[in-house]
Amino acid sequence: MKKICIIDYKINNISSIKKAVQETGHEFNVIDNGEQLDNYSHVILPGIGSFEAGVRQLKRLNFFESLIKNKNKIYFFGICLGMQLLFEKSEEDKNGSNGLGIIKGSVKKILAKKNFNVYCPHIGWNNIYAKDSKNLFNINEKKDFYFANSFYVDPDDKNLIEYY
Repeated sequence: MKKICIIDYKINNISSIKKAVQETGHEFNVIDNGEQLDNYSHVILPGIGSFEAGVRQLKRLNFFESLIKNKNKIYFFGICLGMQLLFEKSEEDKNGSNGLGIIKGSVKKILAKKNFNVYCPHIGWNNIYAKDSKNLFNINEKKDFYFANSFYVDPDDKNLIEYY
């Protein structure tokens, strides 16, 4: 049975995430302290803002170590900054904060290349397709999601990403 939580570490848009999860029909809780994390099998980690601020808030609210400790017991759904924080480091953070390291790799700046129709920031709709049938919302076909990003994730294991 899925026990879903949305992590509120005070730099995220919880109301939009709550509405989206409610639309799926799943039950969930919003938690604001890492000590509560042991009770959940699925974690939604949203976020807006900078990598460094995200790391600082996760540590301040006891999520940082708790997420790392539970990384093999829970499924993660990272949204925007939340996805970036799952990685080891980010080019955005000039002070060198370490991310959670749950996914090996880094977050890199999108470099504009007009002759390839790549612009920064990247704003618009893109298809998402989940490779794992155990994904949180049972996405098993291409779905459109809206993006507004200046950074992208670059996992060491390139098999984690498929391009269409």
